[in-house]
Amino acid sequence: MPPTLRRLGRSIESLVGSDVHDGEWPLVLLFFANLFLLLTAYYILKVIREPLILMGGGAVSRSYARGLQAGLLFLVIPAYSALANRVEPARLVKWIFGVFVVCLSVFFLLGNLGVPLGFAFFVWLGIFSTLSIAQFWSLANDIMTEGEGKRLFPLIAAGGTVGGILGAQIAARAIRWLHPYQLMLVAAALLAGCMLLTHKSHGAGLGHRERVPDGPSQARDPRGGFTLLVNDRYLLLIGLSVLVLNFVNTTGDFILAELVNAKAGTLAVSARKQFIGAFYGDFLGCPEGRSSDDWVDFDFHGHQIVAHKVGAAGMADATSSVDGHNVPVRHFGVILALPEWEALAARLKAAGTTFIIEPYVRFRGLPGEQATMFLLDPFGNALEFKSFGDINLLFAKNP
Repeated sequence: MPPTLRRLGRSIESLVGSDVHDGEWPLVLLFFANLFLLLTAYYILKVIREPLILMGGGAVSRSYARGLQAGLLFLVIPAYSALANRVEPARLVKWIFGVFVVCLSVFFLLGNLGVPLGFAFFVWLGIFSTLSIAQFWSLANDIMTEGEGKRLFPLIAAGGTVGGILGAQIAARAIRWLHPYQLMLVAAALLAGCMLLTHKSHGAGLGHRERVPDGPSQARDPRGGFTLLVNDRYLLLIGLSVLVLNFVNTTGDFILAELVNAKAGTLAVSARKQFIGAFYGDFLGCPEGRSSDDWVDFDFHGHQIVAHKVGAAGMADATSSVDGHNVPVRHFGVILALPEWEALAARLKAAGTTFIIEPYVRFRGLPGEQATMFLLDPFGNALEFKSFGDINLLFAKNP
């Protein structure tokens, strides 16, 4: 290795805490590049899954998808473990990558045919992330000895870190010009590269073992992954910790909202309003603005959030009476300067837009006087555009 590259390599080793011996760099770089491409592909897919499921089913559907992921993994992991005990590791890894490439190609075709994919893709990606990462490290563990793994794995893992950062940035920028389905093909091409690098890594690993046969060979453990986990107290505690962490992470917000809603439902209307107000005002630091018996405004850190009283059964299509109009409870809103609001209203009227609530001025003559209008976007989301003559009266209370 040239002196310049040797110095660069030593600097990298010191940075990540690795120790690469002579002759190991080709193997390390192959695994580094493989994990780099894998995590780049995963984070591209992870970014595009959000608009697909949120536009297709919303946050509740997202929660159900996570639950289905967990259930399917209880079936997939034992099946994969049984297969891994019968198939040579490198060949199995290439097969699985090939299946993932085919799946992404099918998602691309179905998406372009108009088939809703958000829920299915979210579930599939959870299984992909578990299997792909696990099989990568399993192959690395088969090729390298324990001592080599301790020295080399930190440097290999750095490839995944860089790939994760790059993948998210690629998706965040490319999604302005490419549809999520097109980005699936980009990820599929990266996974095809992983298949090639897996083949090269396995060949390099066999050559390395011939040159440096310094590890005692160990017979493959025929037991499944769950059996190994249950019989090892250390692994079992790690597994339980991960289970608790994911449970809290994925359900915490939902549980909190349900608790607040359940508690408020047991109170009288006036007490319910006070309870919700205390929650947003005291717990979240959001002062109360205008209100009525059926709704209340909060200053959500400079933005406006409105809590409406509706029956839980009709939440999806619920409306609330505000200034004599039935306002859709679930809607997005934006505040414009009055000239911008007037220009937008005129443009929408000229285009023949169907309004939920026609442009008009409500609370006329009161501190909360505001110009407002409601309409639906092409996906059925209710949108509100409003404007204040004096923005300082955004949260002013009406007498």
